[in-house]
Amino acid sequence: MKLKNEKKALQMFCDDDSFREIYQQPVINDKDNGRVMASEGHIMALVDPKLLRCKYKHMEQRLPNYDLDRSDFAVYVDFANFDKAYNQFALIPEKVTKDGKPKECQECDGSGTVEYEYTDSDGNTHYKDCDCPICDGTGERDDYELVETGRMILPKNCTFQLGDQIIDAYDMTRIVTALRLMGFERMTWKSKQNGVNIFEVCDGFTVLIMSRMEKGDSHKRIDL
Repeated sequence: MKLKNEKKALQMFCDDDSFREIYQQPVINDKDNGRVMASEGHIMALVDPKLLRCKYKHMEQRLPNYDLDRSDFAVYVDFANFDKAYNQFALIPEKVTKDGKPKECQECDGSGTVEYEYTDSDGNTHYKDCDCPICDGTGERDDYELVETGRMILPKNCTFQLGDQIIDAYDMTRIVTALRLMGFERMTWKSKQNGVNIFEVCDGFTVLIMSRMEKGDSHKRIDL
């Protein structure tokens, strides 16, 4: 069996804007027996190249020590259940910057803080984190304008409760969308290892997603 729409679907596991090249596109991981890896750091697809038609760049990425063959349980996860849970969230209009550039301050990368360095008369160097002088600590540039795209999206801090695990709703929705593009309608949750949930889509195709923590009063969680 060959996967449908593999290139577009696997790209959905990646982050085009990541500063790490290995997270920007699917790659053949030479440190993982030639398996194709697609990941942006929180979610990951690992695919036997026998399921794929397209060619990918060779790179090396050491994987965390997960036992992908381990099966502690077999919970069938039907994607229709995600649809029902997703529809319980109150969606908000998607907004992007009018000029297409990130709204984050480029001087502090959106953190709002910068590090100052001072060397005293004895030659000792001192460091201190202070508000970014360009954005005054806001983390955002002051010249952007937001416009609505017409799409409705999840607000921040939305999660699914899957068994005893809390999973970011946006990340899981992206996984489900990608897998549906390939023709799948369910996967099997088979283990949880050190904060990472491992799912089997089919023989030779594994998906990993990190568990998340609740984030205060703004957290919105829907049970599956």
